[in-house]
Amino acid sequence: METLLPVVLLLVLGGFGALVVRSVKRRKAFLSTVTTDSTELPDLRTELRLTGTLRRLWRDPLKGLPLAELGVGSRRFVLCTTDQALHGERYKAAIGKTIEVALYGLATLAPGGAEAMQEQLRDADKVPPDTVTLVHEGQLENDYVVIGRLLSQRSDTWGELPLVVYRAQVLRTSDLTLVLELAVPSPQDAAPLPENSLAHGSVRLFGYLP
Repeated sequence: METLLPVVLLLVLGGFGALVVRSVKRRKAFLSTVTTDSTELPDLRTELRLTGTLRRLWRDPLKGLPLAELGVGSRRFVLCTTDQALHGERYKAAIGKTIEVALYGLATLAPGGAEAMQEQLRDADKVPPDTVTLVHEGQLENDYVVIGRLLSQRSDTWGELPLVVYRAQVLRTSDLTLVLELAVPSPQDAAPLPENSLAHGSVRLFGYLP
């Protein structure tokens, strides 16, 4: 199933901005399965961690999913906490404090970076071809648009669904470099995306206390 996902994407790159104000086609079937209640939350595990200040906890107004906002420098990351039912008191006690979370994403990815999004980028000729970025935008509050460099990959499963999990650099700025694991359904009729290549798409962030 394909829908039109309106994207307002601000890329701040080397002192200039490129504003995206177009609609982008996204494959949403995979991400739309994770929108009902806590019984359907993913139970994936990752070795990657992100440390920041836990700013707030709340419920997504559309689906009631447990959300948390983590502040890292000048940036904020909204994630669905898959273990809040189990560790609710730990989360509440950590508000305003520095915590470490295991962070990953469920994603839909297509090959190519900024050059594959020419129609969606205003002043596309000014965007470096090796750009990586993670921009807060989507249907749910933990949805993002991503352009990432795929560093490695591994296999995993979510229930009976086979996955390819890409380790990807999704942010590279003067104050923060962020590498996340992005899980996508294993392709049935095609090879996985190659390592050291760029990919773009949608990602929904999840995390838990390690």
